[in-house]
Amino acid sequence: MYKVLVSHPAKQGNVYQRPLAVQQSGLPVCFLTGLYYKPDEFPYSMVKWLPESKQATIIKILNKRRLTELNPQVVTSLYGPWLELAVRPFLYVPWLELAVKPYTVYRTWNAIHDKLAARWLSHSYNPEIPTIIHGFQGSFLRTIRAAKRRGIPTLLEITLPPCANPIVSEERRRLGLKLGAKQPWPEDLQEIQEADYIMAQSWFTINYLLEQGKAPDRIIHLPMGVDIRKFSPQPSKVADEHPFRVLFVGQLSIRKGLHLLLEAWKQLSLPNAELILVGQVTNKEIEPILQAYKGLYTQLDFVSNEKLVETFQTSDLFVFPSLAEGGCSVVNEALASGLPCVISKNAGSSVQDSVEGYVVPVGNIEAMKNRILYLYQNPQLREEMGRAARKKAEHLSWDTFQPRLLSMYEYILYNRPESNGEVLNLEFL
Repeated sequence: MYKVLVSHPAKQGNVYQRPLAVQQSGLPVCFLTGLYYKPDEFPYSMVKWLPESKQATIIKILNKRRLTELNPQVVTSLYGPWLELAVRPFLYVPWLELAVKPYTVYRTWNAIHDKLAARWLSHSYNPEIPTIIHGFQGSFLRTIRAAKRRGIPTLLEITLPPCANPIVSEERRRLGLKLGAKQPWPEDLQEIQEADYIMAQSWFTINYLLEQGKAPDRIIHLPMGVDIRKFSPQPSKVADEHPFRVLFVGQLSIRKGLHLLLEAWKQLSLPNAELILVGQVTNKEIEPILQAYKGLYTQLDFVSNEKLVETFQTSDLFVFPSLAEGGCSVVNEALASGLPCVISKNAGSSVQDSVEGYVVPVGNIEAMKNRILYLYQNPQLREEMGRAARKKAEHLSWDTFQPRLLSMYEYILYNRPESNGEVLNLEFL
């Protein structure tokens, strides 16, 4: 018997799946976070006093900040909604956004969470049974140090390797844009050095960690899961009922490689084909690039979950030429939807080249074009790769994620199974 503490300041990707997996195993768990919707607790219980016209909208937003299967009693809101309410305006109010850069807001938010989690661990937690704490990049350094003082082993999950900063900065320089953060954040590098173990979602991250000198047997490879019930292939596709449809899902940004996809699509100029972009502009610098390719794509700024599922199902190919990812849920969602994928080597995915799609060198427009064209010309190959994609997704479901996660915790606490001094690869467990 052991206990797992999971610490994350907000809701990033599928972070709630970590404490849920522990809960479902029957082990004790505590999730340290900020805003987490508990309808019967203050201040969320005050929503019922709002005008009815406002209640439905606010409840819909708040429902995104909980997981109904997760017992609210295992969630400790270190600071309730107050910190998030204080920092969110800096991300969405135009004149505040100009005054403070978004990455400064996020890093400040993460640092405050880290400080409060460390204080909770130092003063409010009594480890009566073996305990492990699982934290996330950028919000874990002080917590690591507090845990070490209590003799608690630490697991750092990398969501985006620090090498992303120089990679993206170099691409911005090539495009004549402001460089942004040119080097990794020092705190992120320090977390890597001080964490007992590191969970990496992809080999792109693992290779970076090895280059940084992290011991292989301190690195654990565990890819993200995917909801294979929600994302599934269309039951029956009617041939030729729509043009050849290429899909991109994600932030419309330089880091995601959107400009590379747009240029590849322009050069291909395929007849009876369309490019669908699902995502929001997160930085205004991408707007002139989108404008330059106007008419070559259809953009869906915001879509419901139902519409997203439908868009995956009615597409023929998923393309994701990201410059840097730690792991990527949208690629897994495409796989679960039975879509062959063309992705970059840095996209942080489990796609195998020539099996579920193609993996191309990062930034290589010509290679991307060749693979898109080949799949455009070979519908039977698309079907074969689509079936392989669904099979891969079934191997990466959240149901299979749970035992892998528990194996990781047990390896850290009890050093089993043995890794023989190598990276512990749980992808094929």
